[in-house]
Amino acid sequence: MGDDAVLDDTARRAGIDPGAFGQLVAGLPRQAIAAWDAGREWASSLTLLAPRRVVVAGMGGSAIGAEMVAALGSTRSATPIEVLRDYTPPALDAGSLFVACSFSGNTEEVLTAFDAAGSQGAARVAITTGGKLGDRAADAGVPTFSFAFAGPPRTALGYSVLPLLALLRRAGVLKVGDGEVAAAITLLNRCSEAADPDVPTSSNLPKQIAGRLAGRIPVVVGPGVLRVAASRWAGVIPENASQWAVSAELPELDHNLVAGFARPREAVERLHVVLLDGDGLHARNRRRVEVTASELQRADVSSEVVYVEGSGGLDSVLHAAYIGDWVSYYLALLNGVDPFEVAPIDRVKAALAAHDDPPA
Repeated sequence: MGDDAVLDDTARRAGIDPGAFGQLVAGLPRQAIAAWDAGREWASSLTLLAPRRVVVAGMGGSAIGAEMVAALGSTRSATPIEVLRDYTPPALDAGSLFVACSFSGNTEEVLTAFDAAGSQGAARVAITTGGKLGDRAADAGVPTFSFAFAGPPRTALGYSVLPLLALLRRAGVLKVGDGEVAAAITLLNRCSEAADPDVPTSSNLPKQIAGRLAGRIPVVVGPGVLRVAASRWAGVIPENASQWAVSAELPELDHNLVAGFARPREAVERLHVVLLDGDGLHARNRRRVEVTASELQRADVSSEVVYVEGSGGLDSVLHAAYIGDWVSYYLALLNGVDPFEVAPIDRVKAALAAHDDPPA
């Protein structure tokens, strides 16, 4: 594990990150603009019947956007939006909209669910860079948002969220205005400027958080809609920084996990809890952040509260997630690991590909 000075040393950063992963992280605001513009143009060409339910299939970086959209829809849409991270979709019919999201187009869980959804008669849409999903969708005449992106799926958050938002707006499932998206992108730009590698650690919040997480197990807690941002942190920290991370949500945490904060001491000494907070959240959840922070202090658990800007909608979710992306990058540098490398994930995929099971 490296020392804090590496974060402010251009040459040392480049030595650990030879592929310039940090530039991909910094590019999210520009990516979001391109993804929203392309997504709106594509969605405007579609003719869709208003569905009774929406199921979005995806894994990893391709699923987090669906989780964010579903979280927004949970309070502003009468149409259920479900996220499938598995092979078998729920019971579907002609009144269902099934959206297959796979960055590579080769995600086996998504491909299996895509075929099953078609056999059930659901309306299908695909979001992908190509691969097998692109081919199957083309063969079946399934509308497809195709995009090109030079980076791993976890760095394509804009393409994971915004075309799906545009699709569901077109389908009459979710109301989202262009101004709301513009406000979110403005906030992403501000976050990118504040978190830039050239901003020294003394003034750079993600660098500071990464320093406190180095050598510890991060537990990221998201109240309300920020629960999906906490999940994003817990996904990108292992992928980018090669270390454990977990997430939890409020208010649920206060009904169970709070009772176990103090034990076992060996685990407590390795934890650092990050509580996300922001003005747009429900007032009672904001109070829960305060009370939970006090209980963590009482149990002598290392913790901090990270303030998230925004209205409590898309802007807050993306801002909270983006802070976590920067933290994960700086944590990779502190750990001395190339953030591009995900060898364990590649090994799992290769092992499964070498022993294909027959379809269920």
